Amino acid sequence: MYGWHRKSNEGEWKAVKAKYQFNNEYCKDCHGDKHDSLMQSPHAIINCENCYGPALEHPSNPTKLHIDKSRQQCLRCHSYLPYPTSGRANIRGIDPDKHNPDIECSMCHNPHKPNLGASKGGKR
Repeated sequence: MYGWHRKSNEGEWKAVKAKYQFNNEYCKDCHGDKHDSLMQSPHAIINCENCYGPALEHPSNPTKLHIDKSRQQCLRCHSYLPYPTSGRANIRGIDPDKHNPDIECSMCHNPHKPNLGASKGGKR
């Protein structure tokens, strides 16, 4: 009665509309070039919707997904956090106050091809 599941509200949860595909394969048919390059990179473990937002009703509504190009988006993983037991120490991190603090990361780095490093003439 007071646990995580109540039989009386199953209908409410069934009525909640899902927003995410949770599957990079969904993007592959229309965005094969980006999908293929992403699958060859360390970002292959990241779901497309982490950066592009919910895609359940895409491509019809919205026709174009919003891309979060903010520094905060990249810093969720790439802000240097030396926690040896969490695996975070294995992810290349930056000091956001010193590493090009006034521009978006994608101005220099291509998130679909992160192995190439700085993609537009910038430095790592």
